[in-house]
Amino acid sequence: MKKSNHIILIVATLLLCATSVYSQSLRESLIVQARQNADAILKHDYETSVRFMYPAIVEMMGGAQNTIALVKASMEEMKEGGSTIEAITLGKPSIIVTEGNEDVAIVQTEMTIIVDEKMVVVNSYLVAVTQNLGENWYFFDGAQMPEARLSQIYPRLVASVKIPERKNNVVDDINESFRRIEEKEGKPIKQVLAER
Repeated sequence: MKKSNHIILIVATLLLCATSVYSQSLRESLIVQARQNADAILKHDYETSVRFMYPAIVEMMGGAQNTIALVKASMEEMKEGGSTIEAITLGKPSIIVTEGNEDVAIVQTEMTIIVDEKMVVVNSYLVAVTQNLGENWYFFDGAQMPEARLSQIYPRLVASVKIPERKNNVVDDINESFRRIEEKEGKPIKQVLAER
């Protein structure tokens, strides 16, 4: 092998190693900060949870202090209504894709909520974004944004990652009950309910 080919091979190997280390470092910081975000929500640490919100969303809501007040009010209203978030389980992050000056990934979530002493499990996902190589990760609920809109903002992400469906076990159980009634009665559920 010529000396120049040998040097090219060494440089290529070093670049691949550096890319792998960078990717691993990004992934590790994402996992740590996603857990910190979830823990802040569970502990009602509104300042920390707002710090993890995507900055454009915080700005749209009137700045950090206004967002903290809104989040706190929402959580208190939820509690007064008999609902509490019991647990947040995070899935493994998807691959991390570079979109312009941001690195972006999907983190699947499973939230356990107690509603009037009944357990509700909501499967959803967060869109995780960093603009500074993983020093700060920001999150927003991807399930609140239609996939078509997400595709406009992060086309490479949507092209590279299967976007999870939002699922709610109570809603799924109700829909399954409606399906069985329709099957038994031989007519749409609206018609069955109207006749009763």
